[in-house]
Amino acid sequence: VDDRLVLADESADKLLSLLELIPNGVIKKSHVVEGLTETSNNLASVALDSENADTYKVVASTRSSFSGALEAVRRQIATLAKVLGAAVEQDEPYAGWAPDMSSPVVQL
Repeated sequence: VDDRLVLADESADKLLSLLELIPNGVIKKSHVVEGLTETSNNLASVALDSENADTYKVVASTRSSFSGALEAVRRQIATLAKVLGAAVEQDEPYAGWAPDMSSPVVQL
């Protein structure tokens, strides 16, 4: 085993705690459109950072039809990461969107 690829116990505990606690999947369903996911987070990948061999990069994609809910989940993830000692980088989020209830697609 290459020791450069093995995490110290404390780092491994923090990474596993982050992965255990980060929201993943549907967070809230719509009260307006039956079956529609309103807010969700997808834990997309966990990988050794190619630019820094001492760092793991955790990528998540958060979506919501309401910008307030979207930002709340993003803040929750950022706070969790910071509490566990991780650096946080967040790209611009997908814009929130509400379903157009008059759209024929919604009626399907």
